[in-house]
Amino acid sequence: MAGTVFEYPRGWYEFTASKFQLRTVGLTYRPVFRQTQKTSRLIEQFFAADYVQKPSRGPSSWQEKEAWFALLEGDTNYLRISDPLRCVPLYNRIKANRPQPQPFGDGTWFTDGTGWVDGAVPEFATLTAGALRGDEWATIGGLPESITGLLNPGDLFEHRPDGIAGAVSRLYQCVSMGHTNEDGVSAVKIRPRWRENVVPGDQIVFAYPQAVMQLIDSEQAMISRDANYGSFGFSCAEHTG
Repeated sequence: MAGTVFEYPRGWYEFTASKFQLRTVGLTYRPVFRQTQKTSRLIEQFFAADYVQKPSRGPSSWQEKEAWFALLEGDTNYLRISDPLRCVPLYNRIKANRPQPQPFGDGTWFTDGTGWVDGAVPEFATLTAGALRGDEWATIGGLPESITGLLNPGDLFEHRPDGIAGAVSRLYQCVSMGHTNEDGVSAVKIRPRWRENVVPGDQIVFAYPQAVMQLIDSEQAMISRDANYGSFGFSCAEHTG
C-alpha cells in the first residue's frame, strides 16, 4: 500500500451533518426475455461517508484544519475516522442503560474521584472464536454477562489483529441483536462479511471504531472562508486494501 494513514483529530468531531453508510456494489445483468436487471452475485461492500464540518471562527481555528488536510495530499494518503453518531454502541447511548460508577470494595475511589463502571459495552473486547473470510458471524467475549440486547443492529466495531490498528480498513456493522450469556459472550451477524480469516484473541474496538478512508478526489475539504469564518466538508470512501 502506498500512502500514510493519519487519524482525524477527535476534537474536530463537530459536524453539522454527516452520512456514513455501508454501500454495496454488485454485478448486474439483464436476463433474456426479461426487462428487469438482476444481480448475479455480491461483489463488494464498503463504507462511504460525507461530512459537513461546523464553521470555525477566525484563522486560528480553520487554518490548522487546512494544514491537516494538506497532509493527505488529496487522495494520495488516508485518514482514520469514525461515524460521529455511532462512536459508541447504542446500548451505551441510552440513558437508562448507563451504569453508575462503583467504588472499590473498601469504599474508596480512584484518585481522580471516579470509580469502576460495569454493565456497559466496554471500549475493547476480544474474539472468542475464529472465522474464515466470507463468514458472517462474529463471536465476541469480554462483555457484561447475561444482558439481553447488549449489541444492536447498526452498532459498529473495528477488528484489530493483535490489538494493532492497521493500514487497511477493518470496520464492521452488526446486523442482528446480540445477547450475552453467563460468560459474557455474544454472537452477532455482521456486514460486510469477514474480509479475512480471524482468530480468537483478536481485539474488537467499540469506542470510536474507525474506518480507514480515502478522499474521493483532490477537490475535497477545500475551506471556504471570509473575514470571520471558515467552513468545509468532504466525502471519502473506505480503503480495504
